[in-house]
Amino acid sequence: MALASQLPFVAGRRDQLKEVFINLFQNAMKAMDGIEDRMLTVRTGTIDGREAIFAEVEDSGPGIDPENAERVFDAFVTTKSNGMGLGLAICRMIVDRHCGSLSVSSAAGPRGAIFRIELPQTNVFRCSRHGPFDPAVGVKSTGIAGQHTDAPG
Repeated sequence: MALASQLPFVAGRRDQLKEVFINLFQNAMKAMDGIEDRMLTVRTGTIDGREAIFAEVEDSGPGIDPENAERVFDAFVTTKSNGMGLGLAICRMIVDRHCGSLSVSSAAGPRGAIFRIELPQTNVFRCSRHGPFDPAVGVKSTGIAGQHTDAPG
């Protein structure tokens, strides 16, 4: 682990963000099945010049073909023989709804993948994708007094 000693708080639905990390950890472990020198690395930190934090999950699995990297976030796309192809699509949706981003890149070594989450660090913020949103509550204002949607976007 390479965790920052102090990170600012981020606003978010704890249960949803926890699911994102669980999915990324499980995917990394499955990707390393059959590999002798398995390594799972988790890094966190702040992003210079932005009020945001990042968390990275890196594995030493076979990696992801750069040409297909964005496709792994599409619904029903899977590299697993028994996978449904929904996990990463849902993860990206959750992170997006927290006004963050989820991306993948190749690891620096001979193989492996790095999944990177970036999230803003303010409590209630305006996300250009979704308008005013407080992910701690999980609602966004519709602009009509007393009415809310149960999910942003």
